[in-house]
Amino acid sequence: MLDDRGVDFLGMRLAIVLVASALLIVMAAAYMKGQANKASMDEARREAGRIASLASAEYASGCLGSVSVLSVYIPSSVRRVAYGLEDARAYAIEFADGTNETYAAACRFVPATLYPGRHRLELETTMIDGEYAVSIREAAE
Repeated sequence: MLDDRGVDFLGMRLAIVLVASALLIVMAAAYMKGQANKASMDEARREAGRIASLASAEYASGCLGSVSVLSVYIPSSVRRVAYGLEDARAYAIEFADGTNETYAAACRFVPATLYPGRHRLELETTMIDGEYAVSIREAAE
């Protein structure tokens, strides 16, 4: 003889399992989106730091007119990266979510702004107001 006591609520059990599964999927998707955004922000920090590091090396060389060329990718999680705008010896990353991060640099920058996308940049040591500074500009193709 079959025991059919649990059959009455089988539809309800199935509905609960489906709702719980849907919630888990939504939570996993939100987590993955957050992780992808964090990775993109980390990439932006890394690229901005790489530019500042090479600019500092150019600045430390003290060779007026020396030029370095590098290719960088600024991810779309960034609104802009600004070098030397508010402080000549700092750079700032403004993220698309509205947060800002400012970092000190070991060199003085000629004001420059980079927007998301691929860039081929020239970093050149110049003299401004009797002091060395590094200018950042798009390199000619």
